[in-house]
Amino acid sequence: MVHGSSPCGPTILKAAHCAAFAFLGGSPPIQSYGPKVQNRYSTGAPVHLWSPFRWQHFIRKPSPGDGRNRRLSLDEERDLLAAVNRHSNPMLAWIVCIALETGMRSSEITSLRRPQVDLAKRVVRLSDTKNDSSRTVPLSRRATEAFRAAMDNPVRPIDCNLVFFGEPGKDGKRRPYTFTKIWGQLKKSLNIPDFRFHDLRHEAVSRLVEGGLSDQEVSAISGHKSMQMLKRYTHLRSVKPHLAKNEIWFS
Repeated sequence: MVHGSSPCGPTILKAAHCAAFAFLGGSPPIQSYGPKVQNRYSTGAPVHLWSPFRWQHFIRKPSPGDGRNRRLSLDEERDLLAAVNRHSNPMLAWIVCIALETGMRSSEITSLRRPQVDLAKRVVRLSDTKNDSSRTVPLSRRATEAFRAAMDNPVRPIDCNLVFFGEPGKDGKRRPYTFTKIWGQLKKSLNIPDFRFHDLRHEAVSRLVEGGLSDQEVSAISGHKSMQMLKRYTHLRSVKPHLAKNEIWFS
């Protein structure tokens, strides 16, 4: 590649090269990654920075695929909720309940501050999301109860604004509650090793669709930016036509 042939100067191109290939340096070719990763990195950098520079041919962007479709069975849900309710830290049970009721991401739940939760209006206002856009999430009765218990947590330090807080670090500051290790142990004990925490989001969105909400309504709640992403749920609208919208928010 000749730097002079680009409207960008050589310094800018050099920096762009470093940024584009930092992820892939010394690692297998991009084709060895999944479709979503390929698209993310090939879309993020100009096409002339990719294939001619390292692989000597252009890479065709793959289809993102159908996505993961792991749902909870009734028995799995019963066992999971029983297990988290038995855990010594009640925050785990509250977080799982909220994820299952709202479809919020793990990071969105654990990073919440108290002013973002409005129990009177039964909504949570998210400002820092994966898609860099704010949204308001309505709360079902169960989610409201979980948030109320979390907000009234008697062991919360007076100066802590986090809804779900961890132990102080070496610097004395409290950070969001983390449960990755506990979740792994829980899955093993329940014999559901293939179930990820993020699958609770998929389960929640599936139930919103089954409840008769439109794509626009589901997108506003879940934060899905692409209607294409929601198409994987459309077949569920005919599965449980008896499940009314008000059952979602008042059950």
